[in-house]
Amino acid sequence: MAINNRPSLDNGFQRKGDRISALQFANAEDFTADDYVLATGNASDRLAAQLGIRLPLYPLKGYSLTLPLTSNVGVPETSVTDFDNKVVYARLGQQFRVAAMVDIGIKNTHPDPERIAALCRLCEEAFPDAGDYHQARGWAGLRPSTPQGPPILGPSPFKNFWLNTGHGSLGFTLASACGQIVSDLIAGRPAPIHLEGLTLKGLDCPPRS
Repeated sequence: MAINNRPSLDNGFQRKGDRISALQFANAEDFTADDYVLATGNASDRLAAQLGIRLPLYPLKGYSLTLPLTSNVGVPETSVTDFDNKVVYARLGQQFRVAAMVDIGIKNTHPDPERIAALCRLCEEAFPDAGDYHQARGWAGLRPSTPQGPPILGPSPFKNFWLNTGHGSLGFTLASACGQIVSDLIAGRPAPIHLEGLTLKGLDCPPRS
């Protein structure tokens, strides 16, 4: 499907009985497939609602700091977690990435200057020689999370519509394994792990009226 702009699914889904027959985009032609996987982060609950499916998702706002490295003195080569302050430090080439903090119930992605300043102070105290902290870049994003914590995987009320969402702060960590699980289910193979507590059926989520 060749499109010039990012497609919008606001036009919804075409349904035929208990199956999805096509995706209807506002700014592109309809898209058809044998199976469809909902893996759209914080937009997943809104899109699922178009099908009468309620997903218990809510955003957790997290922050990160990216510092250009000017020195290797004391900078770890592998990811380091400060469990007391709940901060993760990771070297990415010649940059130092610091991630931390959670704001619950906030749906904007604007970096809070006080939060970024606090994160900068923590990093500078731990690694004072890593770089010029005046050059550090702050960022904020929303993690799609579930009340219980684990993601929502597997089948939906529609036979060819599958769920892979709600990974919280572990999106990169869980992405490969969750993708494999959903791929196995689509192919008719048994999941490599027990999915109790991970599927929509195992959650107390009645359909939207």
